Amino acid sequence: MLLRTRFYIPPLKPDHLVRTELMQALQQSRGGELVLISAPAGYGKTTLVSQWLHTHSHSFAWLIVDAQQTVAEVFWQHVIGALQTLVPDMGEQALNLLSGQGVEASVISLLNDLDRLDIAQESDHAYTLVMDDLHKAESDEILSSLNLFLDHLPPSLRIVMTVRQDPALALARRRANGQLIEIQQQDLAFNSTECQHFLQKKLKTKISAEFAEDLINATEGWITGIQLSAMSSLPALSVLPAQGDKGQEKKLNRDMADYLFEEVFSQQPKALQNFLLSTAGIEKFCPALTNALCEIDGSYHVIKQLEAANLFIIALDNHRSWYRYHDLFRQFLLLQLQDLPNKKQNILHSRALDWFENSGYYEQAFPHAIALQDWSKCERLFSQIAEEKKDLGLAHSLVQFLPELPIALAEALIQQYQLDRLPTNKPIPALADLVEPLTKREAQVMALVQQGLSNKDIAEQLHISLNTLKVHIRNLYGKMGVENRTQALLKMAH
Repeated sequence: MLLRTRFYIPPLKPDHLVRTELMQALQQSRGGELVLISAPAGYGKTTLVSQWLHTHSHSFAWLIVDAQQTVAEVFWQHVIGALQTLVPDMGEQALNLLSGQGVEASVISLLNDLDRLDIAQESDHAYTLVMDDLHKAESDEILSSLNLFLDHLPPSLRIVMTVRQDPALALARRRANGQLIEIQQQDLAFNSTECQHFLQKKLKTKISAEFAEDLINATEGWITGIQLSAMSSLPALSVLPAQGDKGQEKKLNRDMADYLFEEVFSQQPKALQNFLLSTAGIEKFCPALTNALCEIDGSYHVIKQLEAANLFIIALDNHRSWYRYHDLFRQFLLLQLQDLPNKKQNILHSRALDWFENSGYYEQAFPHAIALQDWSKCERLFSQIAEEKKDLGLAHSLVQFLPELPIALAEALIQQYQLDRLPTNKPIPALADLVEPLTKREAQVMALVQQGLSNKDIAEQLHISLNTLKVHIRNLYGKMGVENRTQALLKMAH
């Protein structure tokens, strides 16, 4: 007997945000098509489909897929059971064939029933079958039978699947044949306007556009991240005036970390967990670098696996040579990395240092030499960086590499390279009494702000995006108790 609750559509929450454009895309789908909604956990896949079906009336069946359906016969029993909520006698013969002649014969029989339904159907509107969380029951036999089903899908039925990774369902061929509609992570991610409206409905308080933009920059539009970040500061937000919420964007909090651990990290195989931890200590990576970090030869295929699994990985170029992790996911991985023994962490720093230096990425190698407290290596790398900066007319930016060096070494480098004497190798006196000290990156940003560099120039110097830089600056301003660059510089002067 099948559990009927697997066929129930989730109710809409009263504070849901209407995704008008995405629902229009769903509404334009037709029978005979596969609609694939693919994104990591927490991007609102199920909510979107539920919202569409609640607000655009037509006949549909809903199937909640889970691990108990990994056997193909059980999976198709549930598919037929879901369709029978639309047409009670649908697939009766197919059910009988499952135990006798197997899955393929049953799927063909079900397709014949759907074809007859198409002929008899008076309405021009196709039925919809939703397979929610299909990734939980993927197996080779299920995917093979689904391919057969989709290859012959009649115009009477459209299939909507929500998944965390793209399934092996001949998607390139279906895309070329016009049988596939895709909604992906970048489509589901909130923009700042959506974030503002969502939080105002959820928290029932005024949220400024600036706060929403900061939060989008910090979460990169990840809906669950936005919600958990905002809810963690609900008491503070509830008393903020309309323009009083500057600098309130959040970093990874305990709720986010718990969510990422339970819903994402813990569900990965041990080998993939090790790969994620081994590559978390670098801001961007390529297959050659990750080969060195993990001492393997197949990083390219692992990275492709991460991409296919939507594991919060972002390609940095069209050639897909360099990648980075979603900022909040990387923060989570760094927390897990800190739990590893110091010896293991130092091994990873050493491998990264060697690869960056041998590949000519001296600036990227420098922080790993710092982490290892290899001061002679730091001095050699500094000289190589200095040559590059002087050739580019950027010698003034060398001071950013001094804050974490021993004072004696920093003083020697200042004299050797005739650098402006800035207090970058020790805590800034005006900020020394901060409750929460500046991070290394924030200190680097502040040093470049003092030099009068624009945000664009600072981002280029630090090899980070403008959005990431804005997050660092907003965090820095929050710690200093200021609202803009002018106020920050005045405070530094005192």
